[in-house]
Amino acid sequence: MGALLALVAAAVYGPHAGAGGFLSDDWAIRALLTFSGDQGFFGAIQTLLGAPNISQRPGYAIYLAAADSVFGAHTAYYLAWAAAMGVVLALSVYWVLRLMKLPALVAGSVSLLILLFPGADALRLWITASGHQLSVTLAVLGFGLAILAFRAEGRSRIAMHAASVVLFAASVLFYEVALAVMCASVLLYLLIAPWREAVMRWVVDLVVLVPIAIIVTSKTSFERQDAAGMIEHARAMFSDALALLTSVVLPGGVGIWLIAATALLVLGSAIAVARSLAAEDADRVELRRFLVTALAGLVVVVAGYAMYVPGIDYYTPGAYGIGNRVNNAASIGWALLLVSFAMLAVTLARRAIPGSRRYVQAIALGAVLLVALQYTGQVRADASRYQRAYATGARALATMRARVPKPPAGSLVLAFGQPIEQVAGIPVFGNTYDMTSSVQLMWNEPKIVSIPAYPDMKLDCRRRALELASARIDQRTASVPYGRAYFVNTVSGAYVVPRDRAACVRVTKTWKRSPLAAEPGGYDS
Repeated sequence: MGALLALVAAAVYGPHAGAGGFLSDDWAIRALLTFSGDQGFFGAIQTLLGAPNISQRPGYAIYLAAADSVFGAHTAYYLAWAAAMGVVLALSVYWVLRLMKLPALVAGSVSLLILLFPGADALRLWITASGHQLSVTLAVLGFGLAILAFRAEGRSRIAMHAASVVLFAASVLFYEVALAVMCASVLLYLLIAPWREAVMRWVVDLVVLVPIAIIVTSKTSFERQDAAGMIEHARAMFSDALALLTSVVLPGGVGIWLIAATALLVLGSAIAVARSLAAEDADRVELRRFLVTALAGLVVVVAGYAMYVPGIDYYTPGAYGIGNRVNNAASIGWALLLVSFAMLAVTLARRAIPGSRRYVQAIALGAVLLVALQYTGQVRADASRYQRAYATGARALATMRARVPKPPAGSLVLAFGQPIEQVAGIPVFGNTYDMTSSVQLMWNEPKIVSIPAYPDMKLDCRRRALELASARIDQRTASVPYGRAYFVNTVSGAYVVPRDRAACVRVTKTWKRSPLAAEPGGYDS
């Protein structure tokens, strides 16, 4: 199975490794480590542990330092590694499902859909998000060791339980996206162990995970919702999850009411048929197995999103582009739901139509492959947008470097012409930090600031300085003395450095702000 997943990843994600590059946070992390006073692997760790929203995640800091030490500025290596981590995650899920006695074809179908799921393809297409896959992989491996531990005896049992808990802790210390899934571990344990043993192991999980989670979440610098905000955010996430189901999980825009009616019909029929059969009947065993698998998928979807409820409204299942990393853990649940419902339908049809076993299984496999092909098409479309975003940014930097003399330290470079995003959700230079970091790296000067000319940017020519304001600027407003502000058109290469208020007024009246997006985008567009 590993070889098949690797071949699929190479075919689907391989071209992106050669054509993609740095976007958004990639620039910021690269500049942070390049200009740090602490160089080398351990110096990089120290630097990252002092960075906002990385300091509380030591595992992630170690990972980023290691990746920078090994790959440097070679984006192709990063992106090939991102695809490889996707394979490892999918293969880990396959292993756990096989431990739970699911047929190889079923486990393989789930793993394939996870690897290709376009609703979380930022994890394989964007360098910064790619590492988040490791957090979920550690959690999945922890579940696998827990299953083996319950089946073992003596010291092996204790060692595997301990290793499982260590992997859970490492997952949270890396990135807390799978925390809620791990806190629901008792639901798995009750399937494979006596209830006392299951609950005791679950208590150990909570004793380890909850204090770590409190420390990690208390140190975040991200804005958090109050109680009313969390309720509203949860509602919005639920609505977005349904939209994701009807447009991405099930490609083709299937109506939610049709999905709900079909799901209820399959569930009701499966439960009724299973209850009517003898305990030893093979179909009863199959139906119960896939009903439990469907329930597990639902739990993973809900728990996978739970960690984002306290966050800002940006974190939502329907986000496109780099924002769809929100679906990291939930993508496993979506794949479980999709395949388990297909297998429930197969089992019911096989029982209702004598002699149809081979045909209905072939139809189910064909349906999964059809979905996988549709996923592949969307991933390739998304990858091409990421590549165009990188190419647009690279052209802007090349034009700037070729046509503009290197500004002195302390200067501000206002970049006009290049779009803020290639499509909504996939930035070219979408924030102050990525524009600044890329320009700092280009000119090897850490004391230059660069800001895209956002469509909403207000430029006010004061007596001695230029003042600018935008909702996207970190400080909301900034002031730069004349002679230090560089107006640069990254398309034509033209640039102006106003030396007084009159020159500033002439420039601000004639230079157009950058467009918000270069092209329309989104799923299936």
